[in-house]
Amino acid sequence: MTNPPRHSIHILTPGFTTPNGRAFLMPLIVHRRALADVGIKVRFFSAPSPEITDCDALLIDSKYHSPRWARESEAVLDEIASFAETVRSLIFVDILDSAGADHMRALPLVTLYAKAQLYKDRTAYLRPHYGYRAYSDYYHTHQGIVDDEPVYSEPVSDPALLEKLTV
Repeated sequence: MTNPPRHSIHILTPGFTTPNGRAFLMPLIVHRRALADVGIKVRFFSAPSPEITDCDALLIDSKYHSPRWARESEAVLDEIASFAETVRSLIFVDILDSAGADHMRALPLVTLYAKAQLYKDRTAYLRPHYGYRAYSDYYHTHQGIVDDEPVYSEPVSDPALLEKLTV
């Protein structure tokens, strides 16, 4: 017998569109009944709706906004900010498979910024990394590697925000 839900988690996601997305979502689907048995109800949303923030925690799969970050970053950040105003806990789940983080601009808006792996020295996020990653930055700095179109990660602006980073 399933206990009535004591906690609700809503997840905004594009679904099983990438290998990382499948790895993030599959355990939640497979263990949905076990979660319900301990009072946690999980619901998935493929688009914002009026009831999306009627929960204890809203998780945003980073792939949901991926197509829009480059050309509509301010609109994406406004949408994340609007969720933050109405939900108890807003967790941005960066499902990229590296310790690098491409969406740190969301950090001030969310309760937590979750990744599968983080740099041991969190202060590394306070500086930009060439090619978005520490290893790319290393080869650029030490071996003079330069891409046709160089890119840098956006550093975290306030050291206090590093507290929001979690595995």
